[in-house]
Amino acid sequence: MRDQAFWLGHFNTLVSDWIGPCPLLRVNARHHQMALFAAKRKGIQHINHQVAEIDDIMRSWYFLNEKKIRIVFGPGRHPTSGGNFLYFEGPDGMIFEYSNSDRNIIGDLSSYKPRQFPLHPTSFCMWGSKPDIAEFKE
Repeated sequence: MRDQAFWLGHFNTLVSDWIGPCPLLRVNARHHQMALFAAKRKGIQHINHQVAEIDDIMRSWYFLNEKKIRIVFGPGRHPTSGGNFLYFEGPDGMIFEYSNSDRNIIGDLSSYKPRQFPLHPTSFCMWGSKPDIAEFKE
């Protein structure tokens, strides 16, 4: 994948895990800072905002529902990073995520062996939430 080679070669990113053919990339010990998923359009698929705890995510879920903001995934928990999450649709269809992932890769970061997860809803949420996000579907 051209994009993966770009990030690995120019920015010293490392692969934490794979979901199908899509790498989850990191630049430090935190599980991942970006993921590369095939899409029909160029650009950023979603932006993640880290929050302190699951209570922040759930308060946001209630707030977004009250404001009739479209929830596209969650609340849930990612099997890869262990983080709780909530994805919602913003202006112009941009997707935003709140999550509280704090999984770190411990030890020699370059010797970590990435895990392979199937491109399946269970690889995105261990609680059973199904994504309404095109790039996350089989």
